[in-house]
Amino acid sequence: MLSMNSKISILVVLVSAFAAGNADAHHSRSNYNMDEVLEYDGTVVEFKWSNPHAFAVIEVVDETGQPTRLLLEMNSKIILSSMGWSGDTLAVGDTIHVSGNPDKRADRKQLFVAYVIGRSGERMWSFGRPPEERARQEKGNPNPLHMPAAVGSTDFSGIWNRARVRGEDRPRRDPFAPADLPLTEKGKAAVAEFDPNDDPSFECLSATLPRTIVPVLPIQFTWVSDDLLTIRYQSHNVVREVHMGKSSFPANVSPGPMGYSIGRMEENELVIDSKYFTYDRWGNGRGVPSGEQKEVQERYSLTDDGKVLSVTYTVADPEYLTGVPVEQHGRFVLRNNMVMTDYDCDPDAATRHLTGQ
Repeated sequence: MLSMNSKISILVVLVSAFAAGNADAHHSRSNYNMDEVLEYDGTVVEFKWSNPHAFAVIEVVDETGQPTRLLLEMNSKIILSSMGWSGDTLAVGDTIHVSGNPDKRADRKQLFVAYVIGRSGERMWSFGRPPEERARQEKGNPNPLHMPAAVGSTDFSGIWNRARVRGEDRPRRDPFAPADLPLTEKGKAAVAEFDPNDDPSFECLSATLPRTIVPVLPIQFTWVSDDLLTIRYQSHNVVREVHMGKSSFPANVSPGPMGYSIGRMEENELVIDSKYFTYDRWGNGRGVPSGEQKEVQERYSLTDDGKVLSVTYTVADPEYLTGVPVEQHGRFVLRNNMVMTDYDCDPDAATRHLTGQ
């Protein structure tokens, strides 16, 4: 095995070089140095194909010539599958080349993986895949999961994937980042105690509205009947019911994590109102709780012959947000070739990047 000194190259790069294709990332990378990229050659001694993140362990040779092990954190198996990975892309005994960002903690031999080159010789991306690289990989071998729908939706039904937004239209950060929210004093106090390692997803807990409205993973609209529309979120297998044809909420509704939703058609828009939420410690954004007074409205419209779904949504939560309802926008593209597989969240994989075990 080659020495670490001869096979590690340290490259200082701008964060934006990776952010350009990094819409796939969904949890905090606060424990990684995103301004530094390291490259290693090593031998795979473990590969865990899991959600919310896949992991591998490779053996390398350190500066003293001794073998040491490096933990590799990768994207979820659902997103990796969409980029050509499978459960046997890596195997114990494979010699691989890996590029990624090191942990800020000096005692942690850990890497946030951008890509690996394994036995196939192909550069397999995990995070930050540039658009040109995606186009190159799919040239002549298009991924059916990324192919546009042949026929658009006429009633909002179908599998929808968040539209990729580039350039000037790309938001600078999470649309519900604390810095952008009009917070009450209670909200500000919660943000002051913010710890990225308190992310509920590390406990395999699903997010609530509004954070689920435009998620990384696909969603599916299904008409169960004229009176019932379901919205399935692939992340954490959440299925939400929208009770149609109602102009007011029924009495004695029990609060829940996703609230209670009623819907109606206004001309060509699908309008959904939701309230009766339970408390959620990150319900209004990273580090910003939401309370039982939260109310959310979504307005969906179809464009491009039913192949594009646009949404405008507003959030009011007087316990944590001040002023008029916060408004945000999102877009989806119809991807009926996608397969809505189960999201089998592994609690060990959810926290492994924190524990290093």
